[in-house]
Amino acid sequence: MKKTKHHITTLALILALSAIVSTTQAQVTDNANLRLKLYQLAFIDLEPDNGIISFSLAQPTNPGLPAESGNNNSKWINYSCCVKNSKPDRYITVEINNGSIPPGLELQLSASSYSGTGAGLLGSPSGTVVLTAIAQTLISGIRGSYTGNGANNGHQLTYNLVITDYSLLDYDQSSTIQVVYTIVD
Repeated sequence: MKKTKHHITTLALILALSAIVSTTQAQVTDNANLRLKLYQLAFIDLEPDNGIISFSLAQPTNPGLPAESGNNNSKWINYSCCVKNSKPDRYITVEINNGSIPPGLELQLSASSYSGTGAGLLGSPSGTVVLTAIAQTLISGIRGSYTGNGANNGHQLTYNLVITDYSLLDYDQSSTIQVVYTIVD
């Protein structure tokens, strides 16, 4: 019986010491001075890559029907952005930088609402724009945010080639254009 009493006393002593040690550790404090510096940033890219988008007018299925123009929505625009609180929202513009659209055609572009794995104050699409050599707002209201990377993240871009004047179409006329996207303060 002495042996059992001794084990109970030892167990009680261990529990008491554990409580004192735990209490003492909880009272230990220290300070760490940290300096955080965030930089403004603004990056954009097109996904899945910067490959060429091609359009061609399709022959009508029956005589008397119009030629069919096409659309392409294979590209996504991704961005990361950090803006100083006192600065205005950022926005993305689009313009034709090189080349021109053949007469009788126009190239329209629209961006979808945001979709993906990003977070923050993501931008809103501005609607459909007709691409010209003048920069036009495509997405506005961008603040501290990121879209996620790759296809299915950001804003899906849809290009539509539209016939505006059949009398100006020239079957032997082709054109290559370069479209530039810019994120602006």
